[in-house]
Amino acid sequence: GWAALTFDLPGHGASDGAMSGDAVDDVIRMAHLLSEEEGIDPRRGAVRGSSLGGFLAITAAARAREIAGAIAICPASPDHLSRGVRRGDLEMRIGDPLALEAWLTAQDLGDAVERISGRPLILMHAEGDIQIPSDHSEELFERASEPRKLVIAPGGTHRTVQHDPELQAMALRWLERQLS
Repeated sequence: GWAALTFDLPGHGASDGAMSGDAVDDVIRMAHLLSEEEGIDPRRGAVRGSSLGGFLAITAAARAREIAGAIAICPASPDHLSRGVRRGDLEMRIGDPLALEAWLTAQDLGDAVERISGRPLILMHAEGDIQIPSDHSEELFERASEPRKLVIAPGGTHRTVQHDPELQAMALRWLERQLS
């Protein structure tokens, strides 16, 4: 009963352009596209992302009240992302690293979590994630309002949770209950 839309962010895959702060607007546009083109009830439109995608899902849901909820898996913090930009560690095309780093450091993910208030947010993280420690999701969870859920999976790595079908199914069932 779910419709899904996946896309390459700018600077990723086959997309044109480079990664920038405009990626949040792209996520919002894709959420609107799914509801407008596919007739999906916008009150049931949620965003999901992992790492940078988790950061963008939270940021987009905070900015666009019409996004009904978010699933953020091992969400990267602005600090993690800006350090990655500075070191050249991120696997994406970046047009203006200084502008992207400035945009990232201006973001407050905790504040964004608070602005999702009243809409479901599920944070999922692997306890063994050394790239982005799970305490980051725990801190975000403390700032979130109900309905909220935190899942810390034992062990694992930065990519474990996003590829676990049982955890993904559990997240969708929880979101379904929250949105019904």
